[in-house]
Amino acid sequence: MKKTTYFLQAAAFAALFLLPSLLLSWGFWAHKAITRQAISVLPAEAKAFFVEHADSISEKSIDPDLWRRHDDKEGNRHFIDIDNYGAYPFADLPRDYNAAVDKYGEEQVYKMGIVPWRVAEMMDSLTTAMKARDKKLMIRYTTAVAHYVEDIHMPLHTVVNYDGQLSGNKGIHSRYERWMLEAHPEDVLASIQPNTPQYIDNARDAAFAWVLDSFIWADNLLHADSHAKVPGKSYSSREDYDSDYYAKLYQNTRAFTGLQLSKAATATASCWLTAWVNAGKPDLSGL
Repeated sequence: MKKTTYFLQAAAFAALFLLPSLLLSWGFWAHKAITRQAISVLPAEAKAFFVEHADSISEKSIDPDLWRRHDDKEGNRHFIDIDNYGAYPFADLPRDYNAAVDKYGEEQVYKMGIVPWRVAEMMDSLTTAMKARDKKLMIRYTTAVAHYVEDIHMPLHTVVNYDGQLSGNKGIHSRYERWMLEAHPEDVLASIQPNTPQYIDNARDAAFAWVLDSFIWADNLLHADSHAKVPGKSYSSREDYDSDYYAKLYQNTRAFTGLQLSKAATATASCWLTAWVNAGKPDLSGL
């Protein structure tokens, strides 16, 4: 890799960590791992483009996190605080965006996050790019779809208490999705076992279903964090969370973490497959 390229990537990487933890999604490493696994389960007839550009697609799966630096509206496209809308399964919130805005106002809907609608929007854009066989736009929207779908499968992207700030678990967002996962890379990678992707009839409704599925694990994650801490010990800085803490946190969350990572990869592949089918199954090889 050329030194200039390395420097620019390193600078972008460092700059992102200056953002507040609430703005982060699955860590860079996790997004790339999930995306690669999604590519691996695509059917042969739809796979050529994704395999040929696997490195670029994987690397760029973090791009929507970088877009936040240039677009102050980007952050709210990565989550939805679904528990702001009554009780599970949150039927108070219309799944149609315009109906939701009519009921709550656009400002409130945006404030609570719009990721399910963003997924549907990006899938439409990917379909259009595939129809045109536009390589640049295909990579852009392939990675955007991956990122937002994967974010939905991180439980804390579905709740008001996104960083444990309301329950004595402040900082759990980055401890879980970045530091814990990166402390156990081999085991985490082995746990990502996506299923065969399926065609999605309605992207928006599918995204909301993933939100509800992810939401049920949020409390489990917060409890796992509490149980991983040593009673009576002060946890006032990141350095207070040692390897024993992360080992316990991983032990406490390992099962549903692997499940969510696997579901994220399956859902990502399903979205790509659906966009390709909706585009008329174009031959994308050789682009």
